[in-house]
Formats: sequence, structure tokens, C-alpha cells
Amino acid sequence: LLQFAIMASEYMKHMHGVRKPKVGLLNIGEETNKGREEYIEAHPLLSKVLPNFKGNVEARDLFKGNIDVVVCDGFVGNNLLKFAEGWIHHVHREVTSQLISDERSIDKSALNDIFTDIISEYEYEESGGSFLLGIKGICMICHGASPARAIKNAILSTAQSVKEKLVESIRVGISRTVAQIEII
Repeated sequence: LLQFAIMASEYMKHMHGVRKPKVGLLNIGEETNKGREEYIEAHPLLSKVLPNFKGNVEARDLFKGNIDVVVCDGFVGNNLLKFAEGWIHHVHREVTSQLISDERSIDKSALNDIFTDIISEYEYEESGGSFLLGIKGICMICHGASPARAIKNAILSTAQSVKEKLVESIRVGISRTVAQIEII
């Protein structure tokens, strides 16, 4: 989990320009003694070596904007992403359905435009895919149903990661942290 936090922090610095990414450990409560064993053990380590570690965060707080990096294992993270992707589309369908059947006097076109803007902010086509971090190279994983726009954006993101020297930055970040842990 510590290495995930370091890799994601470097990613946020280099790919999104966040100078000091705030890191949160996704958990079932804010208390340090909650969650699975590996999360309980990771908390003090993250606290010691990451100056911008903000502690445990709950899923309901992820969209508040207080955290730049959410740390969790791959199983939890993948499920969280798929839930969020499905949820926003579900809400959009429900609101659209209500707008079609509702006789209230509201600007339905404007409301639909707002939802379209919100969805596009989180749409996978915008980034193209997700980086597979922690390997000695650049690997972008794209959605199996990626249209041309997503592939184009994946290529652009990959090119940016090379330009930003993302892999080297992650390697240095992990090496520096490991050295710091050995001192502690």
C-alpha cells in the first residue's frame, strides 16, 4: 500500500501538476484501528514517511476534493471505479427519465448539459485508460470497449508520461522512501 501511495503521488505530480498530493487510505472508518489487517499496519507507515498523508478516508468522502490520492488494494480500487462509473450513468438515466416524464417548468436542456459536463469529467475516454504503475516501463490499460477517442487520449497520456519521466520519478520516490524507512 505504501508503494501504491508513492507511485500514485508521483503520477499526480507529473501527470496532473499537483505539487504536494494529499494521500488518503481508503478504509471503513477514519479511526486508525479499523479495517483489514494490512490497512491497519499500513497506516502508521504512511503517516511516518508521507508528509501529505491525511489518514483514513471513507468512500463517501472521496468526491469532496480533500484527497488527491486514494490508496487501496487493486481489488477494492477496481470495484470502486466500476461502481462510480455505473453510478453516474445510472443517475443520468434516472434524471433524464424524470425530465422526460415531468411537467414541471425547468430548463431541461440546461440540466442535461450540466450532467453531460459532469459525466465527461469522469469519463474514461477523456484519459484513455489507466497506467499500470510499478513496472520498468510505460503501460496504459484501456477499456475493452474503447473507441478511437479513448485510444487517441491514451497515446497522448502515454507520450506525456515519457516526457515527464514518470517511471524514473516513481523509481526515485520508492528508493528514497525505502531509505527513509531503513533510518526509522
